[in-house]
Amino acid sequence: MKNHLLRAGALGVAIASLIGCSDAGQTVTVATGATAPVVAPEASAAFLKASSDRTAAVPSGRYSMAFSMTNVPQLGSVTFTASGAFDTVNQRALMSMDFGALMKAAAAQGGADAVGIAALLGDGQFEIITDGTKAYIRFGLLKLLKPDLTKTWVVADASSLGVDRTKLMSQFGGGAGSLDQQTLVQLLKAVGADVREVGKDDVMGTSTTHYTASLALADFLAAAPAAEAAKLRDQLGALGANAGDVKIPTDVWVDDHGVVRRLTMTIAGFEASAPAATMKIDMTLYDVGQPITIELPPASDVQSVAS
Repeated sequence: MKNHLLRAGALGVAIASLIGCSDAGQTVTVATGATAPVVAPEASAAFLKASSDRTAAVPSGRYSMAFSMTNVPQLGSVTFTASGAFDTVNQRALMSMDFGALMKAAAAQGGADAVGIAALLGDGQFEIITDGTKAYIRFGLLKLLKPDLTKTWVVADASSLGVDRTKLMSQFGGGAGSLDQQTLVQLLKAVGADVREVGKDDVMGTSTTHYTASLALADFLAAAPAAEAAKLRDQLGALGANAGDVKIPTDVWVDDHGVVRRLTMTIAGFEASAPAATMKIDMTLYDVGQPITIELPPASDVQSVAS
């Protein structure tokens, strides 16, 4: 049981693509970009692939995400939530994740596992702010790995991790946590020909067109640049999946400017030892192109972690 809980606990830790550059204690606000042109909706793979590119080019915004897992052995059903913001102009981003549901599931099981999970997760909150190559992290697991930590936050350079984030998360059993926000949208390039328009929907006050589709990852890998294909294979490996077998049912909501505002994916068998387990990933993007303020932790609360 502990193995399943640990995998679930690592899930989503690196969900945002977090990059930037500046100094602790500073605040940066991104300017609102020009309004994108109106794009005619179209129920086609080409349209969704173009929407993927337009969304990747968004300079700022906020997002919310939920990971809903069912039929996980000795855990049942559990949902994690995440929220964050990004500012590509000033190269900053933040993400916070709530592991409260996991802690409740562990407590319900009782025994030594519950104590171990509580030690790993602390208050159940994971936070990361990235600024250039720096990553500021607050997470109970860090103090378990480095007992000499005395501050609330730690800061480390990405190069000190020694491996890229996908491989790092795989080593920790991070599973789908290896899939970040940027990757989720880019996966639309793997959309198959079976795109269908469902109708018009409102997503947090924004008018959108709702589509259903499926992702054919083998086709995407065959056409992708080598480095991009290798990254996705690592991510699929973290899911215990083979690209040739993966077709992921997907729903996409695209606004009038061709930007993805909501994206859901349903992944079966994400836990290799539990083929009946499923996970639904639900991401909503909002405040697109709006001013975003991202503050770094006060220097007095930050401890550096050497490579």
